[in-house]
Amino acid sequence: MRKEISEYISATGNHLKRSREARLVAYLCLFMLFVTIWLPAPVEKRAVPGNSMEFRSSDQHPLNVIALTVRWNKNNAETVKNWWYTRLPYTMVDAFADSGLGAGQGEARWNAVLAIRSLTGWDLEPPVVHIAGRVTGTSSGLGWALATLAQNDPEFLDGLKVAATGTITPTGEIMPVGSISVKTQSRSLSSVDLLLVPLDQYPDAESTLNGRANLPRLKLKGVRNLSEAVRSICIIKPGSPTCSNLHLNRVTLN
Repeated sequence: MRKEISEYISATGNHLKRSREARLVAYLCLFMLFVTIWLPAPVEKRAVPGNSMEFRSSDQHPLNVIALTVRWNKNNAETVKNWWYTRLPYTMVDAFADSGLGAGQGEARWNAVLAIRSLTGWDLEPPVVHIAGRVTGTSSGLGWALATLAQNDPEFLDGLKVAATGTITPTGEIMPVGSISVKTQSRSLSSVDLLLVPLDQYPDAESTLNGRANLPRLKLKGVRNLSEAVRSICIIKPGSPTCSNLHLNRVTLN
């Protein structure tokens, strides 16, 4: 039996030496074995604050809205395996999912449009340009809604920098998000005036912010829906056309 195996291995080796096509097939098989066995192995991940998602109008004008994000650090950050995990899958997501916005961003944007329609009756176009990197997930939904209102009304957030995190439903409810304590560690908050978070996660956000001494002007507000988020802004800036129109149209902001 050993002799037969040895002869088979020897013959296979000789064939590989003579045939370029056979070598290519062998390399492909080894690569597929590598992908199948090694790459899917578990990788320990740790959430850290990511680069905030900044919304801009179609003419590249800042809309004064950012959505907080997290980034996942791996325990083997310097390995080839980690390169595959961080680069290849997200590159494919950016290219094919939700028109290149990142998985979940199309849903968040569309729900924001529907939520505004539900609250006001207005059909508004969301921003078409934003700086997001490889942002995935739907927690940017509240940010999309506020940015859409700001694009329609430049005075809505003029002079007021707002950060937001919250998954928004088509009817305007703001749902909890993941890693709220990590998101509220973002360095971007140093230039923010108002932070809006899901109401249920207000205590966690407040606890994290209380440990930061460099945010003297930041106000934290927990909101249950888009109506409360808009009301929080209109209390600070009541003179914008958006706030005036909502009042004239008797849209409930309580």
